[in-house]
Amino acid sequence: MSALHALRRNLIFAEAALIGRRPAYVQYAVTTRCNQRCRMCEVTSSRAGERELSVGEVRQLAVVLRRLGVGVLVLSGGEPLLRHDLPALVQAFAQQGLMVRMQSNGALQHPEQARELATAGLQEVSISLHSLDPAVHDAITGRPGSWGQALEGMAAFSQALQGRGRVHGVNTTVCRPNLHELPAIVRFVTAIGFWAAPIPVHLESADQGWIVRGDDAQLAFGRRDRPQIAATFAQLLAMKDQGLHVYSSRRFLQESAAWLQGGLPTWSCTSPVQYFSISPQGRFLPCVDLAGEHSLLEPDFVERYRSESFRRAIQDRVQACQGCMYACYPELVYIGQHADTLVERVGFALRVGRQTPVPVTVAQLREQASRFRVEGQA
Repeated sequence: MSALHALRRNLIFAEAALIGRRPAYVQYAVTTRCNQRCRMCEVTSSRAGERELSVGEVRQLAVVLRRLGVGVLVLSGGEPLLRHDLPALVQAFAQQGLMVRMQSNGALQHPEQARELATAGLQEVSISLHSLDPAVHDAITGRPGSWGQALEGMAAFSQALQGRGRVHGVNTTVCRPNLHELPAIVRFVTAIGFWAAPIPVHLESADQGWIVRGDDAQLAFGRRDRPQIAATFAQLLAMKDQGLHVYSSRRFLQESAAWLQGGLPTWSCTSPVQYFSISPQGRFLPCVDLAGEHSLLEPDFVERYRSESFRRAIQDRVQACQGCMYACYPELVYIGQHADTLVERVGFALRVGRQTPVPVTVAQLREQASRFRVEGQA
């Protein structure tokens, strides 16, 4: 993998943000199933009635995405690693020229799975890690042992997905039980060569119709937490300026802090022009949290997507939404609307393009996690 990999990714995002000719970023939930029951997520129950596309149907979907000009495809779920045919899905998209990334909790079914996915064409991965404390992480995911599985997945993918310019992420859902840990998590992630992506928790009551959002009140922030939120995110900004591995842009960190303190997003959603999501059975979704009706496998979907009436209808829907701070969407919008963020992302691409992530073992991850957990408690 050459240093051009990271630059290509960011050029795709910049082109979509500045010109708007094609969707740069698409998320596809390849399965309805998950081996965890995260307290901030309702996706398994909200998608319980959906079927999963077959490998043949996924090949058709890959052709549709190529025709649409999609740049980066992120495979999610549920938990994508639960699909035994995941390498075939990855290969189908890679053969159509898409950059394939995966979001996962890291729970591999067998040790060779990461290498099979790399061979199939998977280029990058983001693993969910919500705490350096196994008990806290497992309490958030609802599954004992999930912390150890996350580390095993991180080690496996760090060894299988090597090469300059790759960006492997650690996604942390920022909630009340782990807010104080964020600086320690950034230090841990930097030490192992991954990149930290803190994502604000999104909580709503179950009857609001959201696909992803849960409503566990124990994860929510209150007024008394606001000073600590402000101080913690100020520290993350300082750490980013010092060169530690914080993937999020400065603007995203600033607006995340405001969101968690009860504010509203300042960015305006640009779905379906720059990004959209796909349900397990192939339905178009404006985003991961809003339902959709049309299937991407409909013979006329490409023409429908490009029609002014379709785009206007989706824009009307998303403008009525209360907004979110899911990282992928606002980050794309910032690139197109704020020159400082564009410059920042180009600089980031050049920086990571010169770096080759160092493979790590599970033992090394456990040692580093213990070290920074202790430092964070000091």
